[in-house]
Amino acid sequence: MEGQSLTIRKPDDFHVHLRDGNVLKTVAPLSAAQFGRILVMPNLKPPVVTVEDAKQYRDRILKAVPGVDLIMTLYLTDNTTPEMIRDAANSGIVKACKLYPAGVTTNSASGVTSLDKISKALDAMEQLGIILCVHGEVTPDVREDMFDREREFVRSVLVRITSTYPKLKVVVEHVSTKEAVEYVLSHPSDNISATVTPQHLCFDRSALFKNSKLHMDLFCLPILKTRDDREAIRSAVNGGGAVCRSF
Repeated sequence: MEGQSLTIRKPDDFHVHLRDGNVLKTVAPLSAAQFGRILVMPNLKPPVVTVEDAKQYRDRILKAVPGVDLIMTLYLTDNTTPEMIRDAANSGIVKACKLYPAGVTTNSASGVTSLDKISKALDAMEQLGIILCVHGEVTPDVREDMFDREREFVRSVLVRITSTYPKLKVVVEHVSTKEAVEYVLSHPSDNISATVTPQHLCFDRSALFKNSKLHMDLFCLPILKTRDDREAIRSAVNGGGAVCRSF
């Protein structure tokens, strides 16, 4: 209403890379200073693949920033089993698993090479209410052009996941294309949502190559896309028919 404001003093951040070691000690206090609750990504070296890994990582984070509310995730691999998912569901600290297609982004070499290899794990996640967070890009061998990898993921992977596991809660992380936005917004189920990054809201690929130079401070994965893609993301977060779905 006019003349009124809402101040979120300690918002949630549902996609945080705290890394490890000295980097963790540097960045964790920065996140904790701004956010009251954070969802911690698991792509360390080695990755966080078991509940015990998650507990140890959580302890290291809390040593750096005592008191922050942490939601831990597991890193899906071809060897993730239903038993590992049940352990996560019973742990009290792990609420989600992250799907990194092998080779698509930072520390993703141990990621999933085929959905078929994690079908039983996804079944267990659907049954037990563990959320699936996805890095929505196909691998370079499937789509060489990195500007098209998210679009192809939506067509060939995301559609398959949501149709095969209709009760599985899915979060499409850091959407960067109009196609991903439209798929999430138009999906009839309340079991699919998305996260958005500041850079994909603020910039498109013209900024990345401004003045015929590569501006590495704007390079990220997924890479910045077209102005139309950026405008679709802006429209969604500004209430353009979007429904806020949180799990």
